Formats: sequence, C-alpha cells, structure tokens
Amino acid sequence: MRQNHQPYSTEILGQLNTIVILETIQANGSITRPEIIRKTGLSFSTVLRSTEKLIQSGLIVESGLEASTGGRRSTLLKLNDDDKVVIGIDMGGTKILGGLISLSGNILTKIKVEVDITSSQTSLDQLFEIIQQLIEESKQRNLRPIGIGVGVPGITDSKGGEIVYSPSLGWEKIYLKDMLDERFHLPVVVENDVNLMALGEYGYGVGRGVPNLVLLAFGTGIGSGIIIDGRLYRGSTFSAGEIGHMVPGQKFLSGKYEHTHGALEFMCSGTGIAGIANTQLREQNPDAVAITAKDVFESARKGEEWAARIVSDVVDYITISVANTIVLLDPEEIIFSGGVFESADLLLEPIKKRLDGLIPMHPEIVLSDLGPQAAIMGAAHQVLIEVAKNP
Repeated sequence: MRQNHQPYSTEILGQLNTIVILETIQANGSITRPEIIRKTGLSFSTVLRSTEKLIQSGLIVESGLEASTGGRRSTLLKLNDDDKVVIGIDMGGTKILGGLISLSGNILTKIKVEVDITSSQTSLDQLFEIIQQLIEESKQRNLRPIGIGVGVPGITDSKGGEIVYSPSLGWEKIYLKDMLDERFHLPVVVENDVNLMALGEYGYGVGRGVPNLVLLAFGTGIGSGIIIDGRLYRGSTFSAGEIGHMVPGQKFLSGKYEHTHGALEFMCSGTGIAGIANTQLREQNPDAVAITAKDVFESARKGEEWAARIVSDVVDYITISVANTIVLLDPEEIIFSGGVFESADLLLEPIKKRLDGLIPMHPEIVLSDLGPQAAIMGAAHQVLIEVAKNP
C-alpha cells in the first residue's frame, strides 16, 4: 500500500537538527558553535538551543576556548568522554565481542567469548552475562552507560527490536529489545551486524563524515551496509544489503533461492572459496585434506596455478557485485571489510583495475580501518544518535 507521507513535525525537525549538530561535533572532535553554523547552515538559535539540550543531557561538554585568531574566542564543544560510555555488542556466528566505548569512539575494555549455539537460550544467556559484566566494569570506572547496542547477523527489525531470522545463531522471532529493556533499564538499539559495521566506519572510521557510502563485508558470509545521506538504508523488509544473494552472472539464473546462502556467497565468501577449492582438490585426490580460504590465498601467493584461477574468479565476481552496487547507489565511498579481505594484497588492486573504464562513476574504494571492532563501534554511534533524539 502506498503511504501518504506527511510533512515533518516540529518535534521531528528538532530531532533531525540535533542529530546533524551532534554528528558535526563527532566528525570534528571539537568545534565551536559558529563553526557548526557555517558547516551545517543551521540558524544560530537552532544551534544554540540544540547544543544547550545536549550539554544538559551530558552528551557533550564545553572544553575551553578556541585558539586565538585576533578576535573574540568562541567556546569549543566536544563529546563527553568524562563519564559517559556505550555498551556495544557484536553477536557473531562463532564469537561474541562486547565492549565499553567512549562517546568519541575509544574502546575502553573488551570481552570476547566463543558463542554457544546449543540453543537460542544459551546464546541469549551469554549475551545477558556479557552486558552485566560490562555494566559492572563501568561502575568500577565511575562511568555511566547511556545505552546498549547489539549487532546480530541476519534480518533484524530495528524499529521493533526483533530478530526476525538469524540462521547462524538459530534465532527466529526473538524480541531482543524488549528482553534487554526489561533486564537492564537502558536505551537499547538492535541492528543487523553489517549495518552497524557501516555505521562504525561512518562515525569513527575510514568513512567518517562521508554521507553516502557502502560497506561490503566478505567473511564467512557476505553482506553490506548502505548509508544514504548519513542514514542507514534498511529496505522495506529490513533486508537491504543482503548482497550475498546477488546474482553475479548468467550461469546463476538456473539456480534456486536458498534461505541461508546466495549465489555470490557460494563464489566469494570464505566458506564458498574453501568449498570450491576442496571440490577441485578432491577431484584430483579423494583423500585430499580440507583447506580454508586462507590456504587458497596463500597458495596463490606461492604461484600455484589452481589457486590463482580461483582467486581470479573471486576478483571477477566481486568486481561484478561492486560495479552493480556503484551504478545503483552512486556512493562516494566503497569500504571492503571481513576475513576475505585480510588477503587484500591479492584482491584490492585487481578489483580497481577491472572497474576502471567499466562504469562511469569512480567512488573511492578503501579497506576498513576498524576491522573486527567495526560493529561495536557502530553500536556506539547508533546508541548515541538514538539517545540524542530525546536528550
């Protein structure tokens, strides 16, 4: 059904302005009100009103005066790292990473454990325990968590806080936000893990301040996080960015949809690369020892022809997926992340060369600089934004 879009209310406009101001402070480290006005185009009264609310809420603080330029010096504003933190959690399919993150993006402490997927309840109990440990740690440091952000692999209804389906965790129709609200009485954000990785890069990493970017994560599976005009694009069913299901060529048109894996994942994920290699090796020797994607890349570095062919195919399929992503979304930046791109020395430059002249747009193509911490950093960013809406 077509929705009838109404004009933004005064309240919503106020929230949007506050977010713009907060992200401007975040992107600049410290900044004066006149600089915020120049950078955002917002009025003096709007900037003054929003910054006062943010100061009263404790999200930002005044931090002295700007350097003298001959005239009257203005007061600098920055995010409050003195006593505020965010609890960020990345619920991976094999590991759980949790951390206390300062509002400016410094990881103060981390907890990492193997995830127990015996049942949905066992992994949920692990999540609850890690959050409790981080709350206790914050108390010992005299810090106050402003909220909890959790990234989960799979389809996530971020508005309702529901995990619709996470095959790697065995979660389905889990109302995680309600569970965490009830236990910890803090603001809670629940989001797809790759979306949080994109937000992490946007807020604190190589995509800092870039309003239109796509993060492509090639690991055990494949996914992407899409940011348009500084906001996540989730799609009509919260499934935007599931590029593992992209069809990267004509030969895949005869295939059938599988709930857990897509065509691109079969060719370019860590699991897919290993599967292709093991199939080829066993055709030559049924007793061949199973290898990993990392082994394939290492063999390619040594000049082994069979591995070089696999890597060349991977480059081709990734190039197709990136080209299609670029012409569809026209981002300013493409960010590669995930375990497959630990072998970026064999992938990044060949992909760039194959893209050259193939499509009219030329966004910057870079590697993630947050690595495995990207999702918990994105959790920190999103919690900060959600709390700032009603400081």
